[in-house]
Amino acid sequence: PAKGPLPLHQGRVSLRLTSLRLRERELVRLKEELEEALRGENYELAARYRDQIRALEGSGGSHG
Repeated sequence: PAKGPLPLHQGRVSLRLTSLRLRERELVRLKEELEEALRGENYELAARYRDQIRALEGSGGSHG
């Protein structure tokens, strides 16, 4: 028998939450990459990261 608490949600709700968590992780990663590109004065690469961040933030629903 499994020990510990059972999951509270299954199906669409947990998939949506997982998707949001993955999106947030990707945003953190992209922002770190953006900062590093700026430190290295690689502005073309920084602009690409900026655009990816904007696209992800725009697809978030409640973010604005």
